[in-house]
Amino acid sequence: DQEGVKARLAGIALVNELCSYRDVAVARQHNLPWMMQMYGVLEHYDLPDLLATLGRAEGPAALVVHPRGASGRPISRARAFSKLQLARQRFVGRGHGGNGLRIIARRNSGDAGGRGHSELAEGDAMVVANWIARVGSS
Repeated sequence: DQEGVKARLAGIALVNELCSYRDVAVARQHNLPWMMQMYGVLEHYDLPDLLATLGRAEGPAALVVHPRGASGRPISRARAFSKLQLARQRFVGRGHGGNGLRIIARRNSGDAGGRGHSELAEGDAMVVANWIARVGSS
């Protein structure tokens, strides 16, 4: 807070990130490094719950691009929308329609289109860049 102006986070972009700790906890095998494993965290929250907390009226915009499952592979669009249902409801409920939260996921899980797991298609990279520019200017 400087000279009466409050700094605020305009947006958060989650690109190629894990969608849910719960998926890791129930998976026979997972790709989550040991240093990211947090004992007992699911007793309190999961990652979709944290995203949902941003859906309050004064919260930042959010962009989720190609969320990952426990295996490290992208999850399908249907699964992403299902996992992030509470966040979607909260963002719509804050009066911004669907504009506060944008989810970009592949139609089929694991469909990397010949690219590596961490690479974005050129079109996806442009979407992220445009989103950052739009959110940063608001």
